[in-house]
Amino acid sequence: MNRSFGSGSTLAQSDWSEFAGGFRFPLRTVLSFEFALVLLLTVGAWKANPTFAWMFPIDATLIMVAVCGAGILKYLFMNGFPRRLVTPVALYFTFCLWTVASVIWTKAAGPMPLATWVSRIFIINGVIFFGALVVVAQSRARTIRFLAAFTIVGLILGIDYVIQARALRSLLAQFDDIQYNLNGEIVALAFGILFAFMLYTKMFTPRWALCVLAMCALLYSSLIIGSRQSFLAGIIQIMVTLAFTVYTRNRSLQLHRGAVPAVVLLIFSAFAVLLLLQMGFQSRLMSRLSGLTEFINGDPGGDRSAGTRMVYMTAAIHYWSDSPFTMMFGNGLFSFSTLLKGAYVLGTHPHNLVLNILSEFGLIGLLLYAGFVGSVVLGKGLNRATVTPLNGILWGIALGEVFRALVDTRLESSGTFLMSMCLLAALRAPLHAAGPSPIGRSRRPAAAAVSHPA
Repeated sequence: MNRSFGSGSTLAQSDWSEFAGGFRFPLRTVLSFEFALVLLLTVGAWKANPTFAWMFPIDATLIMVAVCGAGILKYLFMNGFPRRLVTPVALYFTFCLWTVASVIWTKAAGPMPLATWVSRIFIINGVIFFGALVVVAQSRARTIRFLAAFTIVGLILGIDYVIQARALRSLLAQFDDIQYNLNGEIVALAFGILFAFMLYTKMFTPRWALCVLAMCALLYSSLIIGSRQSFLAGIIQIMVTLAFTVYTRNRSLQLHRGAVPAVVLLIFSAFAVLLLLQMGFQSRLMSRLSGLTEFINGDPGGDRSAGTRMVYMTAAIHYWSDSPFTMMFGNGLFSFSTLLKGAYVLGTHPHNLVLNILSEFGLIGLLLYAGFVGSVVLGKGLNRATVTPLNGILWGIALGEVFRALVDTRLESSGTFLMSMCLLAALRAPLHAAGPSPIGRSRRPAAAAVSHPA
């Protein structure tokens, strides 16, 4: 059931074999640069997670930044810096300098958290951006190993969250917003990655069964965690991945056969969730989605969180359009919180990345940000072949993160958004034929295996 029409099956199996290699050789995965970069992306969830607190006697962020920084320096020493990446890197750091320069005209009460902001934007997000673009995205094997590492970490965090949620239920306690949103984001991404690779493996085989079991665990974790924007982003990721199993060749539509059982599995999953609700199963995700539905249907009290987001977005538009100066230069760093609440309050932001940039850094800041994102995504053109699972996965992750950026993400915590944009550069890497996984052993690329539509 996993054979695709056309000549792309060997490429699909090559990507799948490399992904499975991340689990067949777990020590190589855990000790890889890609695993360290995944930990840096999820470090907020790990730090706020009491089960893992003992693993980090000092700040976990500091540890992961140091490890990833060392990995980047080693890579640059061995391979050099690609000239084609000079433009996006230069534009990113120009944007960072613009954000700090806005302190000169900011309407904020004072630049109190400036040191924290600089460390987050320049160092933490900079390492994520630089590592994903310059190191991971330059090799399809590295990119697939990164996805395998992401899945491993997502499974650990999701299962551990369920265990903790059950333990805390008797104490009537809840996790803070930062932890459940970070856990929800990682779990949703891991679910989408597993789903995408499941499309390209045979049904009722051990690999297929392991994928289904892992997805069941992650789905249950999502129901418990209750992060709505992450869950909806995961649905977008899955739908985009499915769309990439339908492609045009020789003026005819062709469908990868793995899409059929995948759709059937999704239908059964939807019925299973409805059956659980019918039986009285309560979950944080379902109750919050119900509140969101009531808000959309016109009940302003149905979901206070959604109502607050709309107020914040409206305020951001008002602050940005206040004058020609604010439209071009913005109101300055930390200004949104000060204008809204009279002081800098952590977590007060427009809940929309575009409005966040516009309200504080103006059109100039938005153009700089769009410039480096566009230079990363477009580059010198993307490989539009859709015969490999990696293409659908990366586009699915990217569009899912774009959705999250429009409903939740703020600039200083946009690490996963930067990562998803950077990984699209991997679509320009050569497509190699199936063979031994380079995760487990070195493999010489086959020049004759570059994919072209049949």
